Amino acid sequence: MGQYILEGREVTRAPFEEWAVWFEHCRKRIVEQTVVGARLVSTVFLGIDHRFPGMGEGAPLLFETMVFDGPGAGSDALFQARWSTYADAEAGHAYTVALVGSGAPLVWPDDAGADA
Repeated sequence: MGQYILEGREVTRAPFEEWAVWFEHCRKRIVEQTVVGARLVSTVFLGIDHRFPGMGEGAPLLFETMVFDGPGAGSDALFQARWSTYADAEAGHAYTVALVGSGAPLVWPDDAGADA
């Protein structure tokens, strides 16, 4: 695990003190948010590696897409997937928006690469 900062689309590992200052003042962690019917699809930069022990080897999981039942704060998440890169997060967001819009079950195919 570790902490990371986001500058534009570039992710850099950072010492804790630098990350804490960046995270406190950063206002650009949202990759994209889309309302689809009554649901909100939100993709954000987490800033901390979410590849926890037991999840196997791989690149840090630094971005997260979630689907909420309604755009209001406090809604329970219906779906979650995590990504390693900004490009993967954008693609995962677009795929999730299409999935929600189609009315299909919120389940990723095995080869989609999501750590849902």
